[in-house]
Amino acid sequence: MALIKVQSEGVNLSDTFAFTGTVTGAGLTSPFANTVAVTSEGGAVTTSLVQGLIKVWSNHSNLSAVTIHDSLNVSSMIDQSLGLTELVYTNNFSNAVYSGTAAATQTSNVTWRNYNANYLSGSNQIVTQDHNANGQDEDYIGVHFTGDLA
Repeated sequence: MALIKVQSEGVNLSDTFAFTGTVTGAGLTSPFANTVAVTSEGGAVTTSLVQGLIKVWSNHSNLSAVTIHDSLNVSSMIDQSLGLTELVYTNNFSNAVYSGTAAATQTSNVTWRNYNANYLSGSNQIVTQDHNANGQDEDYIGVHFTGDLA
């Protein structure tokens, strides 16, 4: 495929560009290696691009049945019981030392945990409870997980 160099005056930079194959420029080549460092907005520090990405996220509900509204790296969800949903990852974490956050609609407390406090790299449980710690299903639950994928 032939490439044409276009000066920035001839390109609307607000357009969306799609590339296939390998893209090079500004010292980077895609696909990016695991060691790509990104400079902070203020320019004072750098951070790892791969380490800083969310590896799993889900927006789902567990009212009467699990419904996944949208997700990334989620292969399935299993309704375990009232207020308890198992989230199964498409691609496992490399270990069970990863971090997560969870939130639900205002009528519920939400936490995430792993089976019997034994951390698993391929799934975990999302727990939604009322203010008396009783299981409660919710219409919108959001979770994010970060860490190293296998």
